[in-house]
Amino acid sequence: MASVFRSVVSIVVILLSLSVQAQAEGDSTASVLLALKQDSQPKYFLNALQRQGLCDRIYAELSQRLAQRHIELQVQQPFVPIKRLLKQIEHGAADLFCGAGRNAEREARFHYLSTPVYEVSNVVLAHRDEPLTPQTFADLAAIDHAVAIIDGTSSGRFLQRQGVEPGALFNEINRAIKAVADNPRVRFFYYHDLGLNYALISHKNLPIRVVPSRFRTVPQWILVSRQTPDSLRQALETTLAEMQADGTLAAIGAEFLALKP
Repeated sequence: MASVFRSVVSIVVILLSLSVQAQAEGDSTASVLLALKQDSQPKYFLNALQRQGLCDRIYAELSQRLAQRHIELQVQQPFVPIKRLLKQIEHGAADLFCGAGRNAEREARFHYLSTPVYEVSNVVLAHRDEPLTPQTFADLAAIDHAVAIIDGTSSGRFLQRQGVEPGALFNEINRAIKAVADNPRVRFFYYHDLGLNYALISHKNLPIRVVPSRFRTVPQWILVSRQTPDSLRQALETTLAEMQADGTLAAIGAEFLALKP
């Protein structure tokens, strides 16, 4: 009888152990979030272990804090083209993306977390000896065809809607920067500070300066799949709000968005 009793006890213990293990595995599966990365520097770099971009840093901080809530944030390392990225999140193949603009069409497809992760501002680059310091769109419009833009960008389209007719169109940011330094007819280059600051790292010796005026400032967000469980989305909301409240988001953003005079 004793041996039978011990056998029964052993079986019960094994079954309980398997049950707990299965439950843990189920909870683990339910508590994983998948984040995606876009080929957009300096928001993301391909190998975040060697160099972290702005959103790489935000993902890393979110990951540490969510782990305390027993939620694992996995970041897919290969870059995903933006259209495919949005489709994957919309259909629930992934959960979130950092650094998204906001519009009515996207709001119908995704949830947006309530806290913006950072802000980008449109600024202008000028030659070091440029005497003018434009501060408004009217100032730029008054300068006859002397403002360059990157063709096909939202920044360029917005500038044109403000009545500023560009004098030069470029398809690559480094060419636009060099034109400001070398071509007297290209007096200003209008772009967003996040991308411009990153590009200027490679042009430290050129006679150029960023004008200390911000022409438009737009918040950037984390968008979340509508198929992500509400409990996980709420955990993201709470964690991101904490990062804003304790100054973490501002500190990360300042490393990439501080205006370079």
